[in-house]
Amino acid sequence: IEYDYNVEDIRNSLEGLIELDQFICVCAYDGDVMIGTIAFSIQSELYNYNIQTASERFWYVLPQYRKGVGLKLVKNIEKLLKADKIVFGISNPRLQQLLQHTGYKLEKTLISKVL
Repeated sequence: IEYDYNVEDIRNSLEGLIELDQFICVCAYDGDVMIGTIAFSIQSELYNYNIQTASERFWYVLPQYRKGVGLKLVKNIEKLLKADKIVFGISNPRLQQLLQHTGYKLEKTLISKVL
C-alpha cells in the first residue's frame, strides 16, 4: 500500500500521541526543520504482562534525508526505550534488510486489505 504522507498530519499525530503515558518519540532536525521522526507505544504482552514490547507507531524521514537519518533515529530510540522487545511493522524489503544488519530478525509477515 502506498501512502501519501503529509508532514503537517504527522506533526498533529505526534501532538496527540505525546499525551499517552506509554509513548516515546524521537525527532531529527536540520536547524529548526523537523526532517524525521520515529515513534513507539509500549505495552505488556498479552501472554506475559512482565514483558514490555515497544511497537512502532510510525517512522518517517523526508526523502532528501533518507540516507542515514532513519538508522540514527533507530539507534537513539533503542537507547531511550524502557522495554524488553522492539517491534517494527515494515513491509519495505530495503528497510527490512537494513534492520536485519543491525540485529533485528524477520519474524512474521503482515497481510492487509484496503477496505
